[in-house]
Amino acid sequence: MGKPAKIGTWGGHGGYSQHARGTPEQLIRIKITVGYHDECIRSICFYYRATDGNMYQEGPWGSSDGVAYEVDLGDWDSLREISGTTGWSYDSYVVTSLKFVTDTGTYGPYGNNKRTPFCITVTNGRIDGFFGRADTLLDAIGVYVNPN
Repeated sequence: MGKPAKIGTWGGHGGYSQHARGTPEQLIRIKITVGYHDECIRSICFYYRATDGNMYQEGPWGSSDGVAYEVDLGDWDSLREISGTTGWSYDSYVVTSLKFVTDTGTYGPYGNNKRTPFCITVTNGRIDGFFGRADTLLDAIGVYVNPN
């Protein structure tokens, strides 16, 4: 398998650049945190198997203050779509909500989904990791996509 395609980002230009250390081959688990009061995506953390055969954890990118949610894909499920919204929170343009669609179900939306929408649907492949920008909030998110 070659390198996955990078698609995105959605969100703002604040925060620090974040990338996967290994080349993502299979997404295993996603953890996100939503703020108590601002209802923005505070952080994302994910676990994946890389092309080198090792397991990696990336993140949390952002602050872990808030309510945590987890999507467990295991070895049997694949992420086919990610959607969400972006908007202003305090003085930053950030990711305000996320929703995940897998082969077996829909998770979310998490956060405040009444902002500017985005969506990426993969019909001939799967989403196996994330990249983006983060500081105390998830400023922007993009995806690594592998073909089937």
